[in-house]
Amino acid sequence: VHSRAPFVRLRVTEGFSGALSQQLSAGRLDMAVVSRYGASAWSGDGIMGWLDTCLVGRPLRSQPGQTVAFKNLAGIPLVLPPMPNGLRSALEQLSRQRGVELNIAIEVETLPSLKDVALGGSAWTMLPRMAVADEIASGALTAWTIDKPLIKRTIALDLGQKHKLSNAG
Repeated sequence: VHSRAPFVRLRVTEGFSGALSQQLSAGRLDMAVVSRYGASAWSGDGIMGWLDTCLVGRPLRSQPGQTVAFKNLAGIPLVLPPMPNGLRSALEQLSRQRGVELNIAIEVETLPSLKDVALGGSAWTMLPRMAVADEIASGALTAWTIDKPLIKRTIALDLGQKHKLSNAG
C-alpha cells in the first residue's frame, strides 16, 4: 500500500464485529469487515459474501456426518463470545425459538481464545470453516456445518459515518 499510496496510513485491528462497529460509530475506525446475522443482514451495501457457521472442536473417534442439527447442540459444552455479540445474539434468539438449551460453559473475548479452548478439548465453539482451515487440515480440529436451520454469516464492509472518506478510502 505504501508504495502506491505513500500518504495513506493503514492501521489493521482485529476484533469481534460488535466492538468494531462501536469503534466505527466513535470515529476511531474508517471501515471494518464485519459479520452480520439474521434476515436483515442479507441485504444492503457492502456485502462481500456469506459463510455457514460450524460446530468446531477436537476430532471424535467416530466422526458424524458433515452437518449437525441445531437441536443436537443442547447440552454440548460451548465456548462463545459474551453478549453483546452478533453470533451470540443470534444463537440466544434461535435457542429460545427452538426450545434448545445451549450450555455456554465459557465466554471469551477473542478468536484465538475460542480456538485455543476448542483445541484443548474442554468445549466446542462456533466459527466459519475458514477460521479454522489450518487446524482442520492438520487434523487438530474438525468442523460440522450447523443446519436445521443453517446459521449464515453475512460478511460485509462497514464504513464509518463519523467523517468523510478521503480519495484513498
